[in-house]
Amino acid sequence: MFPLKDNIPARNLPVVTLWLIIINTLCFIYESKLGAKIDFFLNDYGFIPARYLAQQAENFLDLSRFVPVITFIFLHGGVAWWAHIGGFACGRLSVQMYKAELSR
Repeated sequence: MFPLKDNIPARNLPVVTLWLIIINTLCFIYESKLGAKIDFFLNDYGFIPARYLAQQAENFLDLSRFVPVITFIFLHGGVAWWAHIGGFACGRLSVQMYKAELSR
């Protein structure tokens, strides 16, 4: 059995979690301000599997090629991300409104 919860309160702040939230939010804000340059940004920092396959793998040991393996984690997009920024309550509210509209 996996422990689902415990009775011991945490004494310290989840620093790594907070930093990941801050980094993700800052990256999203930066991406949203890029406008038409977003394609170049995603090409440079997004994970494209073809870069690591047969024809383009001649410089496989070049460490700069592995930067997108880390940076793609922080790239976001789409309407759903705004629900995460605003909180899940906003997303739940829109789902309830959509369900109510469909039931009519």
